[in-house]
Amino acid sequence: MEASKLSLNASPREIDYGRTIVVKGKLLVAADDTPLDEQQVTLSQRLFGQDNFRNVATDMTNAQGVYSFRVKAKKFVKFRATFAGNGTQDASESAIDEVRVRRVVKAGLTDARIRVGERTRLVGSIAPKQRGVDIAAFVKAPSGKWKPFIVEKTERNGRFSWPMTSTREGRFVIRVVTRASDGLEPGVSRQLTLRAR
Repeated sequence: MEASKLSLNASPREIDYGRTIVVKGKLLVAADDTPLDEQQVTLSQRLFGQDNFRNVATDMTNAQGVYSFRVKAKKFVKFRATFAGNGTQDASESAIDEVRVRRVVKAGLTDARIRVGERTRLVGSIAPKQRGVDIAAFVKAPSGKWKPFIVEKTERNGRFSWPMTSTREGRFVIRVVTRASDGLEPGVSRQLTLRAR
């Protein structure tokens, strides 16, 4: 029996929730790197909070010994690939690779131009849709530092809606950020601009 070797690479290393992770690698003869084609490779994953790896998919290697999987990003995950062996090559297992997953934050202003003292609302949602997630709105100070001015938790379906007003004229740059939790990295919205006159 000949020894085989199995590689694995998951990319990107950090990704937004719901996007697609590509996991691929090669199955080769260990002695001379000859590709092993038409061989079944099994992908297993361990999501944040799970104790063990679980098989999630299989693929057949091509003429170059390459296999490939596409997996939806849900939370911090570790991947491993295995080859069970055949009549000629021994079984092999890849090294473990991991991917960090960010929450997605969408935010907007119901009115981006207001008069001093008038109200607008900062509204949006996060993904995955979860209630009770720590979330905060920050305004960019003249020094360039971000200062929190609203600290709350998400409502049902991961939504948020906060009244805002300005006591002075100016242009204010705002963003919304979630904390890391439940195997998800912090999410950051695009920057919003509020003008008060």
